[in-house]
Amino acid sequence: MKAEGREKEEKCEVCVGVIEKEIEPLLQDAGPFFGGSEEMTLAEVNVAPFLLRMYAFSEGELLPTSFKASLQKLPNFSKWADAVLKKESVTYIWDEENVISRTKRRVAQMKTQAK
Repeated sequence: MKAEGREKEEKCEVCVGVIEKEIEPLLQDAGPFFGGSEEMTLAEVNVAPFLLRMYAFSEGELLPTSFKASLQKLPNFSKWADAVLKKESVTYIWDEENVISRTKRRVAQMKTQAK
């Protein structure tokens, strides 16, 4: 594995550790949304764009696939994230291919500029 790949893996492990420690317990009573709500709360509305990107980017090129796999091992978080990502109001304008390609271009630009 390249150094960059190892670095991504390590950073993703840290991120999952923080989510496990800080967020997982807060979702214990998610039913299916924060605080036992049946409808999305402000928490889901604010976090949904990040969930979309975290999961989409974890398909390999931008983030390691282990990131999504590790998130899915967190029982409260994965149940909650799945419920959020199933809402049409979250996904109706989501253009995954476009977001991924734009993000790849931005990352490549930043790498070029950093040289």
